[in-house]
Amino acid sequence: MSISTAQVAQAARYTRRDAIAATALFGALSMPSVSTTAADVKTEASPFKEPEWRLADAQLVAVPVCKGERLTRQPDNLPTSKVIIDKEGVVFLNSVPHIVKHGISQPRRMALDGRLAPAPLPAGMRYSLPMLASGAVIQVQVAGKLVEVVATNGHVMQHAKSDIRREEFLDPLMDVSVVDKRLVIRNVLDTGVLPVGVLAQGVSDDTITSRVVSFCSRGRGHFRFTGKPFRADIAIPSHAPSEHRFPVFVMRVPAEMGDIRNELIGLSGSPVHLEGTREIVGVFAKCYPRHGVSLSRPDGSLSPIYLLFAGPDSLRAQVMACAAKAAQR
Repeated sequence: MSISTAQVAQAARYTRRDAIAATALFGALSMPSVSTTAADVKTEASPFKEPEWRLADAQLVAVPVCKGERLTRQPDNLPTSKVIIDKEGVVFLNSVPHIVKHGISQPRRMALDGRLAPAPLPAGMRYSLPMLASGAVIQVQVAGKLVEVVATNGHVMQHAKSDIRREEFLDPLMDVSVVDKRLVIRNVLDTGVLPVGVLAQGVSDDTITSRVVSFCSRGRGHFRFTGKPFRADIAIPSHAPSEHRFPVFVMRVPAEMGDIRNELIGLSGSPVHLEGTREIVGVFAKCYPRHGVSLSRPDGSLSPIYLLFAGPDSLRAQVMACAAKAAQR
């Protein structure tokens, strides 16, 4: 995907400070997402706060059941990678097949002489990973240059080093975070080649519900979910007046899979792609109800579990804004 010089300038001009000021105007504007960067804000003073996506029961009734599968291996040619953040906030990338085959091992970092060396550990300590999530390397073309960025969730990247977070492009409403791949490529867990995805062409928040989408990754469990997403327009009062609503896309987990919510931990940030083409159209953010909330109903049945993800408009805005800045380096 390529964009014009005017689009590059427009995408690059948004900052987190601009976005915060703009929230006061959301009642009058029809903006599906906010493109921001933390370059001029002290990130430590403004931690990412995951929005509460409250879905109305009337909306949930209409969500169709998707196809859910437990897997033992990752299907070929999927755009999913693992995003791993250590206790020092260093971000590593890994392939899902490597995780499935070998598990998590101690990362290696590139030393000043260009050689790879094991990441340092405190004496007597095991390697600790505060964050093991998912994401995607996405390649786009900007101003004649091929640029690669990493897309995941904001609640994933909040564990990263502050210099990485200052460079991220964040949609705090839809929980999408995008950073220049070069910020993390110097850190290595896997000697294999990471998969590279592309954005879907001609797919928007208004048209995605007619397409079959899929996402797959390894967390505590290894799953693939496939189906046509349902669009739920929701209010997030802390970010906009109640009459302004934001599009979130939902899939219902088959009841026969049971309560798999704890097994979904690690799938955060998984790229949602078009079934068949593998072009990326969204980012998985969370399940609903959240972990720890009882599914039991008064009649003894269980409430369904729903999978929520940000759609193509939000993802594309952050990817292109980040790529525009990366192309200038």
